[in-house]
Amino acid sequence: MKGLQQENPQHNLTFNFWAAERGNFEAAVKLGIAYLYNEGLSISDEGRAEVNGLKASHFFSLAERLNACAAPFIWLFIRPPWSLSGSCCKAVVYESLKAECQLEKMSDPGRYLQSLRKLRDYAAKGCWEAQIALAKACGNGNQLGLEAKSSSEVVSQIFQASLPVSKQSIFTVQKGMNETMRYILIDWLVEVATMKDFSSLCLHMTVGCVDRYLKLRPVPRARLQLLGIACMVICTRFISKEILTIREAVWLTDNTYKYEDLVRMMGEIISALEGKIRIPTIVDYKEVLSNVVSLERRTLHLYSFICELSLLNTSLCVYSPAQLAAAALLLARILHKQAHPWTSQLSECTGFSLEDLLPCVLSLHQKCFHDDVPKDYRQVSLTAVKQRFEDERYEEIGKEKEEGRQHSGGQRQLCDYTHSRAFHPGGKSSR
Repeated sequence: MKGLQQENPQHNLTFNFWAAERGNFEAAVKLGIAYLYNEGLSISDEGRAEVNGLKASHFFSLAERLNACAAPFIWLFIRPPWSLSGSCCKAVVYESLKAECQLEKMSDPGRYLQSLRKLRDYAAKGCWEAQIALAKACGNGNQLGLEAKSSSEVVSQIFQASLPVSKQSIFTVQKGMNETMRYILIDWLVEVATMKDFSSLCLHMTVGCVDRYLKLRPVPRARLQLLGIACMVICTRFISKEILTIREAVWLTDNTYKYEDLVRMMGEIISALEGKIRIPTIVDYKEVLSNVVSLERRTLHLYSFICELSLLNTSLCVYSPAQLAAAALLLARILHKQAHPWTSQLSECTGFSLEDLLPCVLSLHQKCFHDDVPKDYRQVSLTAVKQRFEDERYEEIGKEKEEGRQHSGGQRQLCDYTHSRAFHPGGKSSR
């Protein structure tokens, strides 16, 4: 059976059946994918989609029951477009799971967020999307029945709960990998995201999945691009209106890999990450802060630019995503010479003082605007993020040359500027 191991297909099929039915999440995911892509029962084309579709439905449903703590992920495998000619295995799985949900009245935060409980209830139970939606609402002045102080505390708690996501173990697990190799991979993913017009959130989620997988399982150098594009396929299907199809993803790698290679890698990723695709990103915290304080369009674009540049540097992982988002906002406002870059309202909502953020701001400034950019094998500088933000939709912010970004003594200037102009404990919001 393809999609699992090649040596003894029948033995492997039997083993995975045995493992899945006894509660092995990875076996259930791999069997679901194998049957979905018609790598299951060897039967005639006429009935294959129906039979394999029902088998895939069974194992996908089993996988989600075995991993109830994660948000539902099956949809990313079966969402349209579906085949317009003949029977479609994805459609069979969809109809089967739909019937199962209606029969058993299955519920979870992802499917019934609005209909079963209030937003605050789900946030209290640990649903990240509910927490971030609550923070955005509170940051925007919609207090949901809370006192003003309590509203700020809700946002602050979410920011303070954010922890650094260590990436240094990547280079322990990946013996032959270095910072430049990762940089090249992420730079290429930025190119793909720009070409396909995928959102910043999709890009950050993709990079997050890549890094988490690299910390868990060794990946040969020749398959790093396969890992990256498979993560992007998964994330576009998870959150985007426009998906990256498997065939197009293969084409984007210059057909270096086959269709089935990508399908299997998707299964490996879902299994390794235990179905947890959606985790907190810098973009989530950025969107909250964008609701807390009004930003001019160019400053907002610079803020987004800095956030995406931060993806390229693993050394910034010593800071939490919330810290990075707050520091990126502070840096953007300083570079655009805001009179009070860090207001008391921002301090209250995030729980970060200016002194808390200063080391992170200086690191961002150095890594994003002063350190040398790596080059590829052609000795061409890797500047996909910069090129992305040179587009008119971002008001060509990538071409902007601020004084603080040009000078070799920029860090000292930034530090002096921060201490002399930004620290106003009693400052008012500049909303």
